Amino acid sequence: MSTSHYSTPVAAVRLHDQTHGASLEAGLTRLWRDGQSCDITIRVPVAPEDGAAATAGATVAVVEVEAHRIVLAAVSAPLDRMIFGPMASVDEGNVLTLADGIDPAALRSVVEYAYSGTLEITQDTMWSVLKACMYLEMRGGILLCTEFFTEQLTPATVLGVAKAADALHCPELVTPPPPAPPTSTSSPST
Repeated sequence: MSTSHYSTPVAAVRLHDQTHGASLEAGLTRLWRDGQSCDITIRVPVAPEDGAAATAGATVAVVEVEAHRIVLAAVSAPLDRMIFGPMASVDEGNVLTLADGIDPAALRSVVEYAYSGTLEITQDTMWSVLKACMYLEMRGGILLCTEFFTEQLTPATVLGVAKAADALHCPELVTPPPPAPPTSTSSPST
């Protein structure tokens, strides 16, 4: 029979490393950028530039981005269902083809957002990135886009943004989140 050095049982203590989340995010982003251990390819077909339907036997151009299934599933409920759900859409080659909802120009930006929380938006991709975030139910990405659009509003663009909000069914564009509360700065009393 072994003897314990403690006379009373010690309750478990849970310690939390405040830097762990940022370290994990940085590590996953690095692995993704280096292409290490990626286990799924997201494929989006590119529409013909002239808008003509593909001719019989013609190959369809695609944009592909490799990623980690677990990361994509963790940040997007639709991707979780497409990857792991009962009607998963990943083929034998570990390719998930998104035929609708994602513009090829927005694909890399939303995948990078899945890893880093950062969206890259250009004048050419801003609406397609918002639509992709909406399609993938990336709430944080939607809020980043709508905050960006709100900051860019001018009297000349407000009507267009309101029409886009209606067409995209994006109420966040017409009712942006409230601003963050101001931070107080206190000076030491003398």
